[in-house]
Amino acid sequence: MESSATTPAITRTCAEFIERLRDRDKRILARGDRMPSRIMYPTDGSAVAEHALDWAIDQAKATGSEILVLHVIEDGKKLDHAALIILTEIGEEIVQTACKRIEDHGIVAHPVIVAGKPCNEIIDLAKSTEVGMIVMGTHGTGGLPRALLGSVADRVIRTSPCPVLLVPATAETVKDDR
Repeated sequence: MESSATTPAITRTCAEFIERLRDRDKRILARGDRMPSRIMYPTDGSAVAEHALDWAIDQAKATGSEILVLHVIEDGKKLDHAALIILTEIGEEIVQTACKRIEDHGIVAHPVIVAGKPCNEIIDLAKSTEVGMIVMGTHGTGGLPRALLGSVADRVIRTSPCPVLLVPATAETVKDDR
């Protein structure tokens, strides 16, 4: 049981913390910062990416944002025409499925399919469309596999012009992707 001598210190600490939060909020509002009006959700159609969509929807609901749904056909310039058509059709299906889920929540969704390197395309689109936030899934691979293969999420967080929310894979999503 706490003594009455510690209660005022705890109360003072909480009051000071709340006051600091109020001061911070006043400074943010004075600078004119605002919540993002456009969120980018890059997807490859994996279970990990689908898990991140829930977070993107929650962020969009909280901020009143639209969501750009991006699918990148990797190394599109090196593919022959038939392969590019097939991958484009798959990408369209992935993007349309995500857009439907987003629109079911009353949020505006914009489908985007491009060919290129995922990291470059994500960053280029974020810059050209003034995205306020990127929400993407990550497998959380570290160490040697990441060093050998690279990580799109790692490159995005290092070069993004806006905040990036990385949603880690859960045990279920990793199992679903195998």
